[in-house]
Amino acid sequence: VAITSVSRLTPHYLASTVAPYLEAIEKLQGVIDSIKGRKPHDLSVQAIKQGPPIWVSLEGASETIHLLRTVVSAWRSQHADKLSKAAQLLTEDENPKSDKEFKAALRSAQAELAKEILAQVEAKLSEKEQATYEEWLLEPLAVLSASPLKVVPKTT
Repeated sequence: VAITSVSRLTPHYLASTVAPYLEAIEKLQGVIDSIKGRKPHDLSVQAIKQGPPIWVSLEGASETIHLLRTVVSAWRSQHADKLSKAAQLLTEDENPKSDKEFKAALRSAQAELAKEILAQVEAKLSEKEQATYEEWLLEPLAVLSASPLKVVPKTT
């Protein structure tokens, strides 16, 4: 997996940006495993190499990587303006009311992304199970959709 990044690979960047992204990949794969009736397993990081891009060799998350390259990537492109504003809000003081409205709109868009992920997993779920899994997906999708990192195809 190649993760695009403009930053150098420092201990702080690894802990604050790369590690949460990899943990979100692991959580998303865990939800997929649960939906498919499989025992969730730990994501294994085989290697990390400074780029650019940053190269991370992973084992145990192929379905999630596929979804990141397809569904999440398309969602991020479609919602680029919202994601840009989210990044801006992290660095500026703005009107708390508009921040709250914006965050609600972003969360709603991420909920739609969760529904699309479930559709791609092709799970036959009851309405209650669907709602439960959508909720479980929100935390990792919030990280994966808003991170400055993204998975790109590996070039040899």
